[in-house]
Amino acid sequence: MICYDSMGNSKEIYGNNGVFTFLADDAPIYLVGDIKKVERLDNTKFLNYNGSDFHISKNNIVNVEIQKFVPDNYTIDVVLPSCVEVVKNDGFENNKAVVSLKNTADFGEKSLVTIHVMDGDKIVSSIDVNIYSEISITTDLSVSLADKVDLNQWKATMSIKNMSQSKAVKGYLQFKSPESFAKLGKLDIGIIPRGRTGKFTFNLPEITKKGQYLLDYIIELDDGEVLEYTDSIDFTLAKYAEKKPKIDGVLEKGEWPMNIAMYADSPNQIKRMNDWGGINDLSGKSGIMWDEDNIYIFAEVTDDVFCQNEPGSSNWKGDSMQFGIVYGEEGFVAIGQRYSTFHEIGLSLSPEGPVAYRYLSQDSCYEPGYCKDAVVAVKRSGDKTIYEFMMPWRSLLRPGDHPKEGDVLGYSFLFNDNDGGERRGWIEYASGIGETKDSRLFTYLTLVK
Repeated sequence: MICYDSMGNSKEIYGNNGVFTFLADDAPIYLVGDIKKVERLDNTKFLNYNGSDFHISKNNIVNVEIQKFVPDNYTIDVVLPSCVEVVKNDGFENNKAVVSLKNTADFGEKSLVTIHVMDGDKIVSSIDVNIYSEISITTDLSVSLADKVDLNQWKATMSIKNMSQSKAVKGYLQFKSPESFAKLGKLDIGIIPRGRTGKFTFNLPEITKKGQYLLDYIIELDDGEVLEYTDSIDFTLAKYAEKKPKIDGVLEKGEWPMNIAMYADSPNQIKRMNDWGGINDLSGKSGIMWDEDNIYIFAEVTDDVFCQNEPGSSNWKGDSMQFGIVYGEEGFVAIGQRYSTFHEIGLSLSPEGPVAYRYLSQDSCYEPGYCKDAVVAVKRSGDKTIYEFMMPWRSLLRPGDHPKEGDVLGYSFLFNDNDGGERRGWIEYASGIGETKDSRLFTYLTLVK
């Protein structure tokens, strides 16, 4: 039988008394021969392999295991690229063979090794082994509240996967930035067996300013290898409204919990504005409370020049706030619209007064228009614009959506800026609203009680 790959390369395979072994994957193969009947058999009739795709780190070893169920005296031939070495190929013993391959390719490279099982000079079976060169260890960092009463106390869980198939790893984790995390010093990661994942939990410094944090850290292994990582983690909460805020455009002392405020005040949050003059030009903070019936939002924006001459339907062209929320899984969406049908509302002090206007809704369940069930207040004083907003969940979200404690919503907001001409740009918390409509770029908003 002649076997062709998708590139047209061919090899003749003889099998064993009409029985052949192939490993099926995404790459098609084409068989040409005098084939009168095809019957699928289990893997105990001829040969069996332990796999064809392997992910290992540089200078590590993977074992390709082959078991045969026939008495024939086969040998094994290996065709190698320059970045893979054969460490062991002793053939079959007690009907089992192990081909040990050392990967010397750099991180991110893929190597192809072909293993032929031979009967003399004839190939009876052949597989292509893909070796993906990975970083020595991979990490996953998550955070959660350590204390539901003190919303500044958080803990982190680091999951570390040892990609080596030949040795355990140990070492320490050390944050480089931000400075408050760097003060944690060296954190022992413990001993992680080969091919396994280890987890450890540690307390974080006080998180008094909520938001999205970009963390730089290293993991130094005992053999001297130093690995550098960058991770983004999110401290975004909505607190239960034990006492309901008064929606009047005035932030009274103690009315809103400022320890959950989300800040938009850094250069990397500025979009389409090349002449940003700093936090006094445009910046702000916002926070959310909730209960079983309503969502409550406040924002305090610093803006040196106020300009809003647009009706609700186009209030994004002037000084305004836009926010997006997505809850639960998407329903049916048209082709090309996935992740783009979330709830999006704009708040503004427009010529007709304070307005809340809906631009979009999740799954397109509502038409665009003024939010008649919402209560909104917007006041301007000095260089500050205060937004306060309340809306029933039943009117904001899809029919039947009822958020509860512990639920996580997708969320994003931005503050638009217009100094008297056209829209200058905006400053945003998370993304997915201004430059593109994409809820995958939202932050995660956790409802706490």
